[in-house]
Amino acid sequence: SGLSKKNLITPSQMLTILLKFMPYHSLLKHKSYEYHKTGTLTENQMTVRYGWTMAGEVGLHGTGYRPVGDVSGQPEAILFQAGILCNNADLYETNGDWELIGDPTEGALLTSGGKVGISVIGERIDEIPFDSDRKMMSVLIKDAKSDQFAVFSKGAPGNLLERCDSYYKEGKIYPLDDKAMAAIENQNDSYAQQAMRVLAFAWKPMKKTDIFDESGLVFLGFQAMIDPPRKDVLQAIKTTAKAGIRVIMVTGDNQATARAIGREIGIKSEVCSGAELDGMEEPDLVNVLDSGINIFARVVPEHKQRIVTALQKMGNIVAMTGDGVNDAPALKKANVGIAVGSGTEVAKEASDIVLLDDSFSHIVDAIHEGRGIYDNIQKSIMLLLSGNFGEVCIIFLAVLFGMNLPLTAILLLWVNMVTDGAPALAFSVDPYGIDIMTRQPKDGNVSILPLDKLLLIGVLGLIGSGLGLLLFLSHGGMSTDTETLRLGQTIIFNFVVLYEVVLIFVIRRDYQVPLFSNWWIWAAAGFSIVLQFVLMYTPLHTFFKIVALNGNQLLLLAATALCFYLLCRGYIFLKSLFAKRALLL
Repeated sequence: SGLSKKNLITPSQMLTILLKFMPYHSLLKHKSYEYHKTGTLTENQMTVRYGWTMAGEVGLHGTGYRPVGDVSGQPEAILFQAGILCNNADLYETNGDWELIGDPTEGALLTSGGKVGISVIGERIDEIPFDSDRKMMSVLIKDAKSDQFAVFSKGAPGNLLERCDSYYKEGKIYPLDDKAMAAIENQNDSYAQQAMRVLAFAWKPMKKTDIFDESGLVFLGFQAMIDPPRKDVLQAIKTTAKAGIRVIMVTGDNQATARAIGREIGIKSEVCSGAELDGMEEPDLVNVLDSGINIFARVVPEHKQRIVTALQKMGNIVAMTGDGVNDAPALKKANVGIAVGSGTEVAKEASDIVLLDDSFSHIVDAIHEGRGIYDNIQKSIMLLLSGNFGEVCIIFLAVLFGMNLPLTAILLLWVNMVTDGAPALAFSVDPYGIDIMTRQPKDGNVSILPLDKLLLIGVLGLIGSGLGLLLFLSHGGMSTDTETLRLGQTIIFNFVVLYEVVLIFVIRRDYQVPLFSNWWIWAAAGFSIVLQFVLMYTPLHTFFKIVALNGNQLLLLAATALCFYLLCRGYIFLKSLFAKRALLL
């Protein structure tokens, strides 16, 4: 689900992002994300659309794991039988809904077999499990009605075809010659260009005394399945691009499939294969990444770690998603590891973030939230430091130039406990700026208060203290008369409060936050001003040793506060103008 409001993640959405450690400072600084495709960029709900053998193609209809649907054409039963036998998943029905235990790809094969009406009777005797090098698995099956044995295999088309020397067609076996191989490869390419995942299947009969291996197989055909992109992923990738974040897709699919899926979700790039990665040294991989390649196909977990390392060598802050045990080293290596909720416990333990619903768009929400939290912390710190720096300058300069004490201890305590606190707290719930996802990522080595922010704090404090001391001097700052001095102290006391109220809006404006979007800010500002009137125009003024101001004095304070705002905005405008000119040069 998307954001319910423009700048907020709802409580229900926050439950989809489980943070073991909230790396907000890293979430806003990412320059590169490496995403495992299945389940993050796609729905992770495989559906077989076509079965293909040398006898022809059949189409399968229906979605989800319900093993019922229309079938067009005449299916070769043995192809779908292989999909069911060479399988470690399980489908079960609960209250009319079909649920999967196991891998979504294998669930799709069970579903396609059910649609075709395959009933498999056989006992699994042995298994050669899938691994990322062979990219295939095989099982040894004993027929339940006889003593006959057979090997059934499934895997990546290229890897499985290397172990085939013949093909099956309408109950007969033929040699796998160049013409047949060309037809098979053309069909595989056709499916891949339609962004389909293609699995090849093979079979061979065996005697009880034969050695169980994967040589001399008979090619049966393909099952081509779709894993549709998530509906929100295209917009999410556009958002990351505007935010200056590079998205790199890594997948176990072949190059044509990876390219087609990349095109659908907005990642337009050349494709680098795992085989090409194997032949590269680290400098070569850096050059490939630097050239703008953002899609890697036929990737194994070891490749992911190499890609992460190369991106970090290029100066990127890298986040990576993963789900398997073998992804753990790369998840640890990344600046922020993101495990998908459907992944293994090992992957989750190695990660900083567990994404419960596997959705890419919620990773983008987390980046948005991280940048927003950072902004609000920065605003609060700047407000407190610039206000306190102004107060320190007022006291220091007054003592330095031989003036009376502008602010007594109790007045300073009031300003720091009441006037400072409420606006700083209100900043913690401030909506995020409208430009927050169009900014470039921050450098990983920059502190929360970089040099330009520290300079701004200093300038704001000096402008405020300068105006305050001018008011103090013009209203008895050097006087020896107690009543006159109290007037001067009352004037500067009220100005400091107004100065800190104005600081809220001076600082906030740089973050592109709509003026009236946070009523807590206005309430905090109004509360501070109302309290000043309460202090001056009730008996409390005797306790604080201040006096009531007349209308002209209040107007002077308001005009000085406005002058402070204009001077601050003028400085910020000139600084921005010079910065733009420096970039042009």
